[in-house]
Amino acid sequence: MESIISITPGVIGATFRGNMRATLTGNGEVAQVKFLQLAHLRVHAFPKVSLWVGYSESAMMWKLLLRGVMVVGVLACASLNASAQQPRDGSHDFDFCRGAWHTHATQVLDPFDGGTHTVTMDGTKTTRPVWNGRAWLEEIEADGPNGHWEGATLFVYNAKAGQWSQMYVDGDSGGMEAPTIGSFKDGRGELFGTTVYKGRTVLVRGVWSDITANSHRYEIAYSQDGGKTWATAFKAYLTRLK
Repeated sequence: MESIISITPGVIGATFRGNMRATLTGNGEVAQVKFLQLAHLRVHAFPKVSLWVGYSESAMMWKLLLRGVMVVGVLACASLNASAQQPRDGSHDFDFCRGAWHTHATQVLDPFDGGTHTVTMDGTKTTRPVWNGRAWLEEIEADGPNGHWEGATLFVYNAKAGQWSQMYVDGDSGGMEAPTIGSFKDGRGELFGTTVYKGRTVLVRGVWSDITANSHRYEIAYSQDGGKTWATAFKAYLTRLK
């Protein structure tokens, strides 16, 4: 990629040889930044200045532009380092789930074939903190047309990554599912992973939404097209018992 500097009203933009692109808006805000490689800046690749612009004026203009580009690089690195070093503190994201809940759950037996075949269960979910709230243990019991179901889920917070991991263990088989990992944003939690559905590995997404002090929703969805579309496989509406 050749090095180009372009000017538009209120914006200085630059593209460098390598894989860095930065844009500095009129108020000094970095709009877009990729990996910085200022060392490969190729001044001789700039288009020639028109003949009616004197040499001194041309040199001064490029000097100012290059200074602006260097400022962009410094701000870009500072912004990226600050973001990397200060992940959002999500250690209290699952505090809402403490206590005992009634759960009304629906399992979708054919998520990729219309989702018309379902099984409904009702039961109780109890959640308590572990390690002073850095982890949560959830135990569930429910009954439906296919009998009694028990399971347990462990949620663990990774402070460095600012993410939660979820691991489910089935009470009947004792098998542990592959973990899902993710975080909360604007009161909505999304954790992602993979699971096996009818012999095929598919993406899985767990979502916590509509969270209040006394109720919330949980949904599991599958994707067989890399996350472009999602099909609901399980959903539950929970209301607080105590």
